[in-house]
Amino acid sequence: MGWKVDHSILCVDDEPQVLSALHRSLHRYPCTVLVARSEQQALDILSTHKVEVILVDICMPQMSGNQLIEQVNQLYPDTIPIVLSGQADEKMVNQILRESTFYQYIPKPWDDEQLIELVSGAFERYESQVINRALEIDTEMQELSLDELTPEKRQELKSALETLQRMQSALVQNEKMSAIGQLSAGVAHEINNPIAFV
Repeated sequence: MGWKVDHSILCVDDEPQVLSALHRSLHRYPCTVLVARSEQQALDILSTHKVEVILVDICMPQMSGNQLIEQVNQLYPDTIPIVLSGQADEKMVNQILRESTFYQYIPKPWDDEQLIELVSGAFERYESQVINRALEIDTEMQELSLDELTPEKRQELKSALETLQRMQSALVQNEKMSAIGQLSAGVAHEINNPIAFV
């Protein structure tokens, strides 16, 4: 992933051991891992935290994963859902695909590398969505004066601008760290040459 932005992922599963395993699998990835054992707990977390990716078990007691994803899509359209299930056969996966909009499906038990790859791709997709939306808003703003914007559009613009500023500062930090790394390597090389000569 190019930009080291502070990301959050919400893992939703009714089994505590699965949540613990997901937390362990994702600990190597630079993101905040939030967990929820029920659909309601997940919705509560989403209402108070900015979550870019949600990893949802499809079979849960009160509300199916499909229903939760449907609510997430309505309330938090930028959040990228990933479906997780140990009971899904090909028929069930096809039904999930028909009934809900999600980014990817991963079976239980999962491969850590595959999980990290999916999560990384989901975060990149989130960033692309935010940038595209900001560009759309910018185009609209060129056609409208600021006074003509609705309060909802102003809030949307403010949110997109804040996210872009976070991404920009993270990118600048990333470039600084890269430059420091190159400088260190150059200094080490210059020190090694005279030592090798001696």
